Amino acid sequence: MNFFAFHIGDYAKHTKHLTLMEDLAYRRMIEYYYITERPLPHDPERVARVIGMREHTQEVEAVLADFFLHTDAGWENKRCEQEIMAYRKKVNSAKSALKARWNMKSDMKSDMKSDMKSDMKSDMKSDMKSDMKSDMKSDMDHIPTNPNPNPNKEKEYKEKESPPVPPGGGNGVCLLSDNSFGVPELQVLVDAIPGIKPSKILSGPVLATIKARLAEHPAREFWETFAESVAQSDFLCGRTNDFQASLAWLCGPKNFSKVRAGVYDNHKYPRAIPKLVL
Repeated sequence: MNFFAFHIGDYAKHTKHLTLMEDLAYRRMIEYYYITERPLPHDPERVARVIGMREHTQEVEAVLADFFLHTDAGWENKRCEQEIMAYRKKVNSAKSALKARWNMKSDMKSDMKSDMKSDMKSDMKSDMKSDMKSDMKSDMDHIPTNPNPNPNKEKEYKEKESPPVPPGGGNGVCLLSDNSFGVPELQVLVDAIPGIKPSKILSGPVLATIKARLAEHPAREFWETFAESVAQSDFLCGRTNDFQASLAWLCGPKNFSKVRAGVYDNHKYPRAIPKLVL
C-alpha cells in the first residue's frame, strides 16, 4: 500500500499515554505494516531495526504490547489488517471491472466490424444487380424496332462468334491494328483484361446495351483508353473483393458513366473495408 487513511482524532485519543519515542515508534511500525502488507516480525529487536530505532527496543516492546497481538504470523494490528483487506478488495474489484470493460469493447468492436463488412458486401451486390437491370431496361427502351420481321439468321450467328484474339499491349489490354470496330472486337478487347469476367454469347438486351454504347462512341481509340482505365482498377478486376466486372456490366449506362468519371479508380474507391476505431 502506498496510501492509508490517517484519522487524527482516533490516533490522538488512543496514544496520549505514549512518550515521544513510543509515539514515533508506533507511527513507523504502522507505516512499515502498510508498506509490507503483513504482520511485523516476531523479534522486537528486529522490529526496532527495520523501523530505524535500534537503540529504542524498550519503547518498541511497549508499543507492541499496547497495540499489537502476537500470532503465528507475527505481530498483528487489527486496524491495519482491516485497512489492508479493504484495499485489496477495492483493487481486485477495479481490476475485474476494467477487464470486463475491455472484453465488452473487444466483443462490440468485433461484432460491429463483422456486421459492417457483411452489410457493405450485401448492399454492394444488391446495388450492382439493380443498376444492371435498370440499365438494360433503359437501353431496350431506346432500341429502334427492326423493320425486317425475318432477319438474316446466318449473319446474326456470325456476329455472335468471337474472332481470334489479336496481339496484346500493356496491362493485358489488346490493341487492334485495323480501323474496324464492332461488338466482336470490343468483346475481345475487354475479355483480354486480367480479372475481368469473360463474356458469354451476347444476345438480347445485353447485346443491345453494348451496341448502344458503341453507337455513342464508335472510335477504336476511345475503347482502348477505356479498357486501359478498367485494367488499372483493382475493384473492377476483382483484386480487392469477390466482384468481377464484365463487358455487359461495364456497358450499362450508369456503370459506364461511373467508370469514365473515375469512380472506381484506386485513389477514389477503397481497397478494403476501413477499420473501426473506438
